[in-house]
Amino acid sequence: MIRVPLPLGLGSFVALVLLADSLAAQPRQQPARPASPAPVRLEIAMEPGLDLGDAHEWARAYGDRGIDVRLRAMKATDDARIENAGNEQRPSWVVIGILTRRNRLQVPGRTFTIAQGADAKEWLDQLAANGPDAIVGERLAFGLTPAQLIALHDDLATPVEFPTIGIASRTLVERLSETIATPLAFDPAAASALDDAVICEDELQGLTVGTALAAAVRPGGLVLTVRRDEAGSVSLAIVESRRAEEFWPIGWPIEKPPGAVAPVLSDKIKVDIKAFRLGQAIEAIRAKCGLAMLIDRNGLAEQGIELDEVRVSYTHPDAPYGAILSKLLGQTEPPLKYEIRMDERETPFLWIAPR
Repeated sequence: MIRVPLPLGLGSFVALVLLADSLAAQPRQQPARPASPAPVRLEIAMEPGLDLGDAHEWARAYGDRGIDVRLRAMKATDDARIENAGNEQRPSWVVIGILTRRNRLQVPGRTFTIAQGADAKEWLDQLAANGPDAIVGERLAFGLTPAQLIALHDDLATPVEFPTIGIASRTLVERLSETIATPLAFDPAAASALDDAVICEDELQGLTVGTALAAAVRPGGLVLTVRRDEAGSVSLAIVESRRAEEFWPIGWPIEKPPGAVAPVLSDKIKVDIKAFRLGQAIEAIRAKCGLAMLIDRNGLAEQGIELDEVRVSYTHPDAPYGAILSKLLGQTEPPLKYEIRMDERETPFLWIAPR
């Protein structure tokens, strides 16, 4: 099987790690949204010296787009802002826009020309449907608002409830996507990379869909990324790694000591391994300690390492699982290592990759 090298994407990964910290600290409850779009009024505050004829042209042009527009003189305290003239349960949004002498309308986070009435209407419709955070809120990874990112994280925390070893990766991605609410699509260039010859070789059952999707597409040189369109809708995409500036990682770094996250690795057993295939030894340890183990098969292929061609040995009367695994992984050339990661439900697993 041909495996495509993947970039580390460290900057994106660090950003996502920082995001994981914030997700862990934030409540999972979604902000309340109105059952139907809230009313929105655009108040255009005219800068002193602006030609009144120009201002009325704005009112006509934007009014023809179905926008509720009011014109008034600018006050000394005016700035571009959004106010709620209703209440939290039944909002009524008032957008204060500043019409400058340069004939530009400044609203929070955007500037429109008179010819951009359609864009302004779409922006105001987003406000009506989803509130201010959807249009001017803080943006985190993938350009999402905090609420969108939390919702996506929770969706991708859906557990994988079926065995995955031996399933064609393309079929696996399709089955996983059916278990979540967020739409998923392949980029055209990525679709051909996961042909029927690319088979899932790791057991992902019991982990989360986010981690499973990211792991399932990696052997094809692909990554899972997130998109937010102009209307604010969030979707997932499978793309070639070189085309992704940000991508969803295969698990998250642990914050607690390893012994607190995966205490089973400290359990001791008698071990007598003599000339076992490394793949066979890894599977035996996985079966005994119960931790999922995902293997960076792209990284191994780059180094020319085939697990079933490497013979390993280790004998000890009372060794911890973690030490046994480290000793065995260190017998490849170059050596391998394991890293404890967590999926979106904070379930620990081991990521095995070249050092």
